[in-house]
Amino acid sequence: FKILREYGFAYDSSSYGTFDNIRKVHDILEIPVSTYKFSRDKNERRFPKHLSWNLLKTEMPIGSGYFIALFGKKISSFITKLNRKNQPYIMFIHPWQIEKPPTKPSYIIKNLLSNPAIFPYYINRKKTFEHLLERHKFVTFRDYISKNKLL
Repeated sequence: FKILREYGFAYDSSSYGTFDNIRKVHDILEIPVSTYKFSRDKNERRFPKHLSWNLLKTEMPIGSGYFIALFGKKISSFITKLNRKNQPYIMFIHPWQIEKPPTKPSYIIKNLLSNPAIFPYYINRKKTFEHLLERHKFVTFRDYISKNKLL
């Protein structure tokens, strides 16, 4: 976080959690990628929360490109549920997850055989992304932070 601040960053989103876990660390606003809680966590306020089996026991990280690929358009219902609780949906998706460069099938097969958990990285999210943009209003972090005076 100190290095991010040195280079002029104002916010980061490299951990998972609910929006009430937003906090400042070394003057950097840490805004967690959205999760959907399905049980109580006795370590609810721990920070940072990374993708791990412990996290998956209590909440699903619905804002990452990996889980957007797994759930597809069903992510929309999670967004609606969060918004009904007055919580914004924080997501990240890389450009290559929307418009994937061509990859040789032999390379994909080799990778999937060595690590089947990477399967979602080969799912194109373009239609899901378009679906979400049609059904929900999104703003940039900069606009949200400014409007809500978080910095």
